[in-house]
Amino acid sequence: MEAPIDLQTELQNNPELAMMLLDTPIAFNPIYAEISESVLAALMLSVLTEQAGELQTTSDGWVIFDERELTFLTKMTTHEQFVAREILRSKELILERSFNDQRQISVNHPKITHAIVMLARLRTQQKAQYKKSSQPH
Repeated sequence: MEAPIDLQTELQNNPELAMMLLDTPIAFNPIYAEISESVLAALMLSVLTEQAGELQTTSDGWVIFDERELTFLTKMTTHEQFVAREILRSKELILERSFNDQRQISVNHPKITHAIVMLARLRTQQKAQYKKSSQPH
């Protein structure tokens, strides 16, 4: 069994630990996992929507995609980012383009809204059917 670690002593001896513990958590929206059918894609979409005001954008609102910055924010590898973007593109939840050797992303808010509303309607129908089928005849 490992010896217990005294966190206070460790914080005094290792200032990097404090920085790690105080790092900003990522807001994760579980509904994005349902509409994208992928937790990885949902994490990417959550970061893109949450950080939209913080990330560098073009004059027409596209986010300038920087793999290093997204790696820093998400801790996702380059491959994981690629997979997440591929899923989001295939479901048309984001659009991508290249301009002047920069990759740019646009979050497709109307498509996301539509997918969430459709999911909510489906759940409402399922609940109504369940109630109807569980009533005594």
